[in-house]
Amino acid sequence: MFLELGRRVQTFMKVSGGELRAQVALLHWRSPPSRLPISHDRVMHRRRVRPPVPTSEFTGFRFPPEVIVLAVRWYLRYTLSYREIEELLAERGLVVDHVAVYRWVQRFTPLLIDAARPCRHTPGDRWCVDET
Repeated sequence: MFLELGRRVQTFMKVSGGELRAQVALLHWRSPPSRLPISHDRVMHRRRVRPPVPTSEFTGFRFPPEVIVLAVRWYLRYTLSYREIEELLAERGLVVDHVAVYRWVQRFTPLLIDAARPCRHTPGDRWCVDET
């Protein structure tokens, strides 16, 4: 009868009188050349560290980013209510609630403002020549 415990194998043998004796034999195997031999019964495994996955601001939303940006731009550019934007999207075959449009506007307006803001120049990166 064999029981495998980590790297040890115990063998039970019957001796006269029905008595059980255990013999322990260590298993030896070749370890990869990059690792040092480990003398523990348990081997600790290192978890691989995964690089962070770039996440989009639009993850978790039902509609594609194009639809969300379009609805937010309509609200910001034209004087439309949330219900009017809901009707415009319904005419294009998208069933969206006006509350969803409200939440999109609250969440994505700062992102669109930052994207629309022109890049700021550092002092001295532009110069003009005057007529003298």
